[in-house]
Parts: sequence; structure tokens; C-alpha cells
Amino acid sequence: MHSHATLRFAELSRRSDREIDVAEGALWIAAEQYPDLDVDLYLARLDAVADTIRPQVARGSTPLERVELFNQAFFEVEGFSGNQAAFDDPRNSFLNEVIDRRTGIPITLAIVYVEVARRVGLRAS
Repeated sequence: MHSHATLRFAELSRRSDREIDVAEGALWIAAEQYPDLDVDLYLARLDAVADTIRPQVARGSTPLERVELFNQAFFEVEGFSGNQAAFDDPRNSFLNEVIDRRTGIPITLAIVYVEVARRVGLRAS
């Protein structure tokens, strides 16, 4: 028998590429390890990060300035960074942990980065 998380991930994977929210998929994967994970709550947390960053990004008058402002807000203000002290920590691979701890490995940080950038209107794919 498949878990709820597995069924939701399978459902998500049947969508067209344009309809797939990569963060949602990564959270359903994490829900296999964290059965009580509230996926909608973590998607809302990504929305909240985007809401915080959006006004800063809007100050940029060129695409390059907007990306630079996004990077400053994402890495310096919001504090996202690579986990250099414990790269092999399994929590680095679960998106909920990366959102909570603001640290992860390149692939999970990239998911958060791209999804937050998309939410503020930047194309980061």
C-alpha cells in the first residue's frame, strides 16, 4: 500500500511541466520521512519569503539589478546558505528542513531559490 505522500507525489508528477511546482514535489518527497509534514504550510512559508523579498527586488530598474537585489535578500537578509559544516547531514536533503534551518545542499537550496524567485516574478529556471 502506498503512503499518502507517495500518492500525492505521483499525482503531481502527472501534471505538465508548466504546472509542476518543484517545491511541492520536494515537500511530498520529504513527507515520506516526515509523515506529519504540512506541505501547504511550507508552501505558504515560501510565499512568505517571497512576500518579504518582493519589495526589495522591485527597487531594481534593470533585470540585473533585480537579480542582485534578490540575491542579497535571499542570502544575506533571509540567511539561506550552504551547509558547509555538515554537508552530509541528511536534513540537507529535505526541503522542509532547508526552509526551517535556512541551510542545505546545492540542489535543495536551488529548489528554494528558483521557487522563491518565481514567486517574486523572476525567471530563474
